[in-house]
Amino acid sequence: MYGRYSLAPDQSKEIAQIVTEVQTRFGTSSIHTGEIFPTNAAPFCFLMDKKWPPSR
Repeated sequence: MYGRYSLAPDQSKEIAQIVTEVQTRFGTSSIHTGEIFPTNAAPFCFLMDKKWPPSR
């Protein structure tokens, strides 16, 4: 199965804030923006008790 999607932080203030937070915690190369292909690392997020989990 082949799938891809787009992550465009310039089209959403909320997405831009999430991308910035991920890059701050894990480095700028930790999240790929633009068109995401199956060979790219896939970003995902989750909440624990309605809060972001602590960074590792």
